[in-house]
Amino acid sequence: MFHYAILPTIVSRNAFLVTIIILLSILVGCAKKTATGPEEPQQEQQPIQLGQTPWPTFQYDLQHTGRSPNSGPDAPTIKWEFTGIGGLPILGFDGTIFLSSDDNNLYAISSTGSLNWTFATTGFHGTSPVIDSAGTVYIGTDGLVRGIGLDGSSEFVFHTNYLSGSPPIIGPDGTIYAGFSNGDCSGGNFYAIRSSGSAKWVLETGKGEPTTVPAIGLDGTIYFGASNCRGDQSWLYAINSDGTLQWVRSVDFQWLYTAPSIGADGTIYIAGQGGVLMAFDPGGTRRWEYNVSPRGARNSFILGSLAIGADETIYVGSHLPSRPNRGFLSAYSPSGIFKWSTETGPIYGSPIVDADGIIYVGADCCKIVAINPDGTLKWEYGLEGGSLRLSPVIGPNRTIYISTDGIKGDGPFPLPGPSRLFAIGEQ
Repeated sequence: MFHYAILPTIVSRNAFLVTIIILLSILVGCAKKTATGPEEPQQEQQPIQLGQTPWPTFQYDLQHTGRSPNSGPDAPTIKWEFTGIGGLPILGFDGTIFLSSDDNNLYAISSTGSLNWTFATTGFHGTSPVIDSAGTVYIGTDGLVRGIGLDGSSEFVFHTNYLSGSPPIIGPDGTIYAGFSNGDCSGGNFYAIRSSGSAKWVLETGKGEPTTVPAIGLDGTIYFGASNCRGDQSWLYAINSDGTLQWVRSVDFQWLYTAPSIGADGTIYIAGQGGVLMAFDPGGTRRWEYNVSPRGARNSFILGSLAIGADETIYVGSHLPSRPNRGFLSAYSPSGIFKWSTETGPIYGSPIVDADGIIYVGADCCKIVAINPDGTLKWEYGLEGGSLRLSPVIGPNRTIYISTDGIKGDGPFPLPGPSRLFAIGEQ
């Protein structure tokens, strides 16, 4: 009985002590929270990706469709022009125009046409910068990939042992891709670069020297073109995101400068000198090819890349070396069926498509042409200041940006002059 009588007392005392300890712990915890404030929730760091700007990279997106969500002008007029720079522009988050110019400088121009800053580099830049989701602008210079901040300061430099390189592109996981070569028949390398500026992997491309902007499919496969140093043989490469080779296909082009474009079903389209347009399925099988040269003419030259409309129509611009004042914008179905062709004047750059399906292209010399989806002319607008051998881009407020290269004429004695960047908007 003694033990049974005392046990509840001992348990009660122990329970009381435990309760006091718990209450003190709660009070201390509350005091700490009151003194330091509530704990901030941890935010996950988002990976760097391609910037969601009005025009962040070559031909707008990773698939190089050249298709913008914005509309172009119905009645065009020059809003402003900036003299002394020429190249392929991209657009930043606030509408700033970034342009890797032919004078070896990267320019940042405000949406109203004033100079924000310049960044001097060594050697030729390639064709087009690219901007990431943090606002860093990347350019490929001779043997380097540079990252430049929004204030024009250098953020990182990636060095290679090569002399020239293709313009870079940014993958879905923030990896930067670019190809480099020496142009001396020793082949080249294709690089995957972390956003911190270190190499992720390197793929040797054999005899092929990378010559195009890479494109990235919806499944993450990376595609790029390469040519040998003599320009008499070219290849299309398909690379996995871990750097392993999926496949490589020989294509019947001379120099291959046109970047691959990728359709919604994964079809890869490329075109080249000789006027041949080709389509490959994702496994590397050639689906079809079409010579865009008009009847009675020698092979056309295609130097710009393609555009793909919302209905998957493929648009390609060309010019005729045998007839220097002639060139065409042509349209083809995804299955390779010819739809229409409109004579525009010589086209050296890439067509682009706006939200309404209107196709825009620069034609030499010297006008920008707007074509309706059925191939009829919507308008054309003449520009002074040199040849329009580069591609336009579309920004907000129905504004198109395009630059001239300062060279007038196709004859043996073209006239040099300053390059100009034009903003063309609604009247």
